[in-house]
Amino acid sequence: MMNTVRKSLSLIKGDRLVNFLGPQATLQLLISDVPGDVLESIGAGLLVQSATGGHATEFTSTLPDWIKDYQRGSSSAPVSDSPIWSEIKLQIIASNKIACSAAADRAQSKGLVVQQDDGILTGDVTKMAFKIAQTLTDPNQSKGIYIWGGETAMLLPESPGRGGRNQQFAL
Repeated sequence: MMNTVRKSLSLIKGDRLVNFLGPQATLQLLISDVPGDVLESIGAGLLVQSATGGHATEFTSTLPDWIKDYQRGSSSAPVSDSPIWSEIKLQIIASNKIACSAAADRAQSKGLVVQQDDGILTGDVTKMAFKIAQTLTDPNQSKGIYIWGGETAMLLPESPGRGGRNQQFAL
């Protein structure tokens, strides 16, 4: 919900950046940290034509009046049949899937056996760490290099100290 509301308040997010481009050809190179590489979600969909135009219509009734007023005054992207959309090309140049595939290709080129998980690591970091530890310590598993990718999460204690989810995962 928060990202949708943020898009609705921005002059450039949720496909509104196109208002500032003019009629020239544009190539947007994307680095995705979004599961499934959903174009509309990568970088808030700056140049991706969206069905909602970045408006938080499904949440409007729950927003404070001052935000609703701001949304009413915000710009919208060109209509869907505007020729500007045909001038915009998008290319994902980095993502979780691309990184995992590159690691697998490199390992295979060195003659190593690769076990690549096609899923995405998400959810609680401790649960994912245990899942991977069980896989790696299972005597019935094949030998080789195991590749996973994704982004886990963790709830921080009241006094978190140092480190983060990656350190928690490693521990």
